[in-house]
Amino acid sequence: MDAAQDVVKAMSALVQQGVVSLSQLTGLTDTQLVQLVVAAVVALGLLYLLKDVIGTLLIPSIRVELTDAEANDTIDAVKYDPSKPADKDVVPCYDPSTLQLLGHLPAMSAAEVRARIARAKEASKPNAVAFGTALISMFYGPGLIYSVRGLASLLHCLAFPGSYGKGSVGTAAAGGVKAKKAA
Repeated sequence: MDAAQDVVKAMSALVQQGVVSLSQLTGLTDTQLVQLVVAAVVALGLLYLLKDVIGTLLIPSIRVELTDAEANDTIDAVKYDPSKPADKDVVPCYDPSTLQLLGHLPAMSAAEVRARIARAKEASKPNAVAFGTALISMFYGPGLIYSVRGLASLLHCLAFPGSYGKGSVGTAAAGGVKAKKAA
């Protein structure tokens, strides 16, 4: 503690001597020196910003003409009209950017939704265990090798969900979830 106080005292004395020497050399007062430093910092900041603005203005612009295929690129598909009421037994599927109608899927009841959620939770349990195991081994392993192995396992779980154990696809199929093609 005493050493830190000694260092602070030595630094403040050194700065004070430097300010006094600079004041004598330039003929400026302490306040004027502080103002000069503040003005220099502000000027450097403005130069930094001005450099970015000028750099942005100097970016060349290039105009590229459309090819014939791009110029004639139109979508002839049926458009979805959100103002028209949809049948309650189907869910309209459409591209939100173009409103292109992609088809209709049958609507599910609340019981079907709850059943699918339950099956999905069951199917995701192996992934949750694998993710947690990889995370724990990465942070609480005894050394670098375990950290690298844990990180590799974690990345594998994130990149390939369902690859740990039986897999979410296999578990979901065993639970009765079947993929349906859109009409």
